[in-house]
Amino acid sequence: YALFGAIFDRVEAASKLAARFDAALVALDDAIAALPRQRLLYVIWKKPWMSVSRDTYISRTLARAGIDTLPAGAARRYPEIDNADPVWRDAERILLSTEPYAFRPRDVDALQRVTGKPVALIDGE
Repeated sequence: YALFGAIFDRVEAASKLAARFDAALVALDDAIAALPRQRLLYVIWKKPWMSVSRDTYISRTLARAGIDTLPAGAARRYPEIDNADPVWRDAERILLSTEPYAFRPRDVDALQRVTGKPVALIDGE
C-alpha cells in the first residue's frame, strides 16, 4: 500500500488501507488462535490430478488462516497427484478450484463419493 500510495500520490489513503489490512490480519489471528490446523488438498487440475505446493500464493494465504495444503513437501510448484497418493487419505477436506480447470458441482459429488471427504468448489479467480 505504501508503494502505491507514493506512486499515485495517495499516501494518506494508502496508509488507511494498510491500517485496515493490519487490523484484518490481527482479527484473523485471533479467530484461528484456538482452532486446530487443518490439512487441505487444493486441486487445480484433472487428468492428471494436480495440486498446489506450499510455495504458492493460495497455499500461503490458506496457511495464514490455519489451513495447510497437501502435499507438504512438494518439490514442484504444481505437483501431480496419482490416485494412490496418500494426500487423498491425509486431507481432512478437499477444495476443487474453478481455475485453471473448470471443476463443476458434478466433480464435487463424484470425488466426495470416492474419497468420503468433504469436497467443495472454490472460485479460483
